[in-house]
Amino acid sequence: MSIYDIEETIALDLGTSNSCCYYSKEGHIHILQSENGEYTIPSVLRFMDDGILIGRLAKQHIGKPDTAFELKRILGRKYDDPVVQECIKSWSFTVEPNEKGLPVAVLKSDNMTFDITPSDFYTYLIRHFKEQVEKKIERKVKSIILTVPAYFGEYQRRETISAAKTADLDVVYLMNEPTAAAIAYACENDLRNKTILIYDLGGGTFDVSILRVTNSFDVIATSGDAHLGGIDFTNRLYEWLLDSIKEEVGEIELTEKMIASLRAQAEEAKLGLSINEYHEIDLSDLNIELSTIGVTREDFNLATEDLVERSTVVVKDCLSQAGMIPKDIDEVIMIGGSSRIPAVRDAMTSFFGGREVKATINPDEAVARGAMCFVCQKAGHNMVCGMNDITDGTNIPVGGEGKVFAPESIEIHDISPMQYVIEIPNDEVDIVVPKGARLPFKKITRYQTIVDYQEMITLDIAQGNSMKYSENDEYQQLVFDTIPRKPKGEVKVDLTVTVDPFCQVSFKAFCNNVPARPTILKNRGSTAKERKETQAMMKNNDRLQSRNLCSQKINELKERLDELMSTDPNIGQYYQSVVDWFNNTPDAPIEDYLSTINYIDIALHPLLNVCKKHITVLSLSCNNVYITILQTQVDEMFFGRYTKSTYTQMKVRCLIIISIHYTYLKERSRTTFASIMLFSHTSNHSKVYQSHQEECDLISCSQHIFTIIAQTYCIQLTVHLFLKQLLS
Repeated sequence: MSIYDIEETIALDLGTSNSCCYYSKEGHIHILQSENGEYTIPSVLRFMDDGILIGRLAKQHIGKPDTAFELKRILGRKYDDPVVQECIKSWSFTVEPNEKGLPVAVLKSDNMTFDITPSDFYTYLIRHFKEQVEKKIERKVKSIILTVPAYFGEYQRRETISAAKTADLDVVYLMNEPTAAAIAYACENDLRNKTILIYDLGGGTFDVSILRVTNSFDVIATSGDAHLGGIDFTNRLYEWLLDSIKEEVGEIELTEKMIASLRAQAEEAKLGLSINEYHEIDLSDLNIELSTIGVTREDFNLATEDLVERSTVVVKDCLSQAGMIPKDIDEVIMIGGSSRIPAVRDAMTSFFGGREVKATINPDEAVARGAMCFVCQKAGHNMVCGMNDITDGTNIPVGGEGKVFAPESIEIHDISPMQYVIEIPNDEVDIVVPKGARLPFKKITRYQTIVDYQEMITLDIAQGNSMKYSENDEYQQLVFDTIPRKPKGEVKVDLTVTVDPFCQVSFKAFCNNVPARPTILKNRGSTAKERKETQAMMKNNDRLQSRNLCSQKINELKERLDELMSTDPNIGQYYQSVVDWFNNTPDAPIEDYLSTINYIDIALHPLLNVCKKHITVLSLSCNNVYITILQTQVDEMFFGRYTKSTYTQMKVRCLIIISIHYTYLKERSRTTFASIMLFSHTSNHSKVYQSHQEECDLISCSQHIFTIIAQTYCIQLTVHLFLKQLLS
């Protein structure tokens, strides 16, 4: 492991559907929360002319040609790989091969086209998490521990590392997801001298690992399915939904918007059926004769029965590799968001003889949490004492005497997820790295000539688990162009293979101390030159998007110029100076565009200054999570769904938000905090806006809305005097 500062290191679980990040600050580990206070962020990117949306906001646009998702499924694969071809059938964006024969997502916004490789996709995600954590810790993030599915081969691992390096991060460790989950579970449960099976059913991938926990975490066997996850369960429900609608109303022509709506409804139904036996799906957006349709858990189970069975087959394969039967497993630990599906848990309970499967750790957060604990321990920090209760925003460590059983020193003994072979006659193979080999691995194999007076030797190397060479994935070819011409068997070649803890493989061959020449190297990973090119591409995209956004803001300022000049005569002069600067500086730095955008926003929204002033005051007394929520609400009001409200309506809403936050600061009331979270979803305040119109008395309007909120959430809010202060 490389040298790192734990306070400048993040642990990141890059999931197919959702990602989760942990970081360390002041001796505690924290989970990164999204702007909406969520602990996981959708792994979705939307590329627009004026910027990139990441996470929940981007997910709302799935179905559009500018929005990418699920690219983890094709990471490190060739374009003609059957997995890639199967994936792109259901994607709304175009995927094309590049000059290396690797898949590239072609995303089209209104006026721009973005060519994004799966590695680029994850670079954008990693950079996002890096920047968000830097805001929290107020220092640079320099290192990262990443997690990957246990069955990931070298190509996928290499691309994962490349994505982090392109984001200017040093990869401290590349950890298998089930192993990370086992560490997280071991921090709060006694696993000493136990054999455990980690069942990791995520959004797009499925992993099974068997580990033996003593003074170390020894991986015994791994197995997986690259094309099995929550997405497939959602797709089955989507197909069921289409068939059910067809039965009721006949064939319907689906638009992109309708498809996106149905997929969202299918996902919501899947989540609902994990809790309830019945879920009603709203079809009102489709404008068809059918307004709702109901789905039962039994319907869902029948539609996904074969998917559950596929997961059981993988568990059987993992047990077979380990030479075990179900009763040899002491504990079965369920992680991954899709492990919440009742049929999945029931199947595992039945398979393991009725024993209860363990689901006591959060399945969405366990992997990132375990990875962070690992790097903390390796850096000499007690991971247990530093663990936070993530159910609130405090810095209170959890654990305690009699509860935590984590090993004092964490050592991981991992294994190779697949084998490497040398071609021998008749399409047969000689295994040089067996699947399940303990890492790090090194082996020297001697080969000899098989023909009298042979003039050259070629070693063909492939990666894969088939015993037929042609069915494996060609990896490298080592050639000796000239060798001594002797009878067969007299010329020897020594092949040395090494595999590091990251599963990165190296082959070297020598004949009479002369090294072999590599003539074919299927290098799918990004080179240092390519990473620099990607960084330049990302920077250029950022600059173009910032310039486009700045142009939009300048036009917005122009449209409101007459209105704003009535209160600020100098605004016209400012507008002309901005236009002149923009036209004369086509290649301005990103920072200049962002600064100009900020000044225009203040000119367009004078009330924004009031909000920022009070946010600054609140930030001195509140934790970061709380301030993030407030900032999000203010941004939503000025730049989100309320931008079409009248200025008076926006001012009322602003006063309400700030006042509620001050009340929370004073009372520290969880009920008040709940009202902040839920206020955006109530429709009552819009009725008040309509009744008061432009001439409304701001104080009475605000007080009226407060009364509604107080009645709705059963809280007392006395902020009349405070409102007067704000308005003065």
